[in-house]
Amino acid sequence: MVDNEPKYSRPSRSQMKRDQLQVQNLVERALDLARNRRQRIEASDLFHAELELAAEMKSSGARKRLVRRLATLAQGEEGTLDAIVRELELEDQSSAESRRLHQESELWRGKLVKGDGDELTRFCDLYPGADVQRLRQLARDCAGARSDIKRTTSYRELYREIQKNLAVKGE
Repeated sequence: MVDNEPKYSRPSRSQMKRDQLQVQNLVERALDLARNRRQRIEASDLFHAELELAAEMKSSGARKRLVRRLATLAQGEEGTLDAIVRELELEDQSSAESRRLHQESELWRGKLVKGDGDELTRFCDLYPGADVQRLRQLARDCAGARSDIKRTTSYRELYREIQKNLAVKGE
């Protein structure tokens, strides 16, 4: 009778290397987080000290060695890998939300500049806290600005006003 069960009790060396590379990639992504996000990762003081040291380093052999060390530390500490993954997921969610907010702001700015009063009315219906007079004035400034500097400033101010209203509604 042929036995189909594996003969070895531990994973292959290749699998262990693949796992180690995955952890190293997680650590690399954690290094790209902002400092306050990195500090929220639940880990030992040693891990945080090494993480901050690696974040300050430029890409080099020393940094790669430190990333490998951090990956080993993360695997050895209980819960550290889960904390890194949680923080990276939070970062991804906030990035997606800010992208959505940016795209929606750009869309509304284009509508308000090119559109008539109907677009402004629709915006104010969707976002009741919006300052109608300010939005109307900014849209008028964008459409009627003669110089590039004035147009750029007006577009930026209108964008900020729209984004402020979108963020208030999103909360």
